[in-house]
Amino acid sequence: MESILEYSATKNSDYVFYFVMGSIAVVLSIVLLSLLFCRKKTIVKKKAHHDLKLVKELSAARGHLRVAEEYYGRKLYTQAIEEAKKVLAVYPMVKEAYTVIGRSFLFTGHFNEALYNLLKSLEIDEQQPDIYVDIGKCNFELALFDVAQKSFLNALKYNSKHDEAHYYLGYIYGEINSDYNNALKFLEKYTLLVPFSPRIKEVKTLISKYKKLANHKVLYNEQ
Repeated sequence: MESILEYSATKNSDYVFYFVMGSIAVVLSIVLLSLLFCRKKTIVKKKAHHDLKLVKELSAARGHLRVAEEYYGRKLYTQAIEEAKKVLAVYPMVKEAYTVIGRSFLFTGHFNEALYNLLKSLEIDEQQPDIYVDIGKCNFELALFDVAQKSFLNALKYNSKHDEAHYYLGYIYGEINSDYNNALKFLEKYTLLVPFSPRIKEVKTLISKYKKLANHKVLYNEQ
């Protein structure tokens, strides 16, 4: 009888032990799930806050860029530069902001500053023929004619009908390199691309001049 009671007591204590351990496991599971839920909720909340911040920053950057482009269009170059810099302070990979700054410096005669920003724009997107032309203009004004020539030729790789590239190449080949045949090729193409350009009279004068010089060069070589 005693052995039966002892066995019963032992068995009951085992049940109590497993019941207590099971209860602890359930409680721990509930606590753990609660902690995971709270953590997930915190992460979601932080992400939502971060996303909202990004949206606000993006909206502000777009606003500054729009204002910068408006200032540039109105030839208010100092203000345009200031607004574009606000864009880059938040998003340093906006090529349009570098373009506004570069062109503003170009039109105010600050060619080295213009080059820096235009080249930054080109680093972000190399397929910008207008930027190659602007870089060429800077180098042209700095009397770096070989470098300018390469920039204008690069512009034509992406836009074979870029009239300004044809104009500057014609001028450089004719006035700087005395290569009148190449000069005529580019300038005659220019007259076809923009026959009503304000420069058309100047270009036709250059064409006439280079034709005479080219003929003179041929006659000189034949002698």
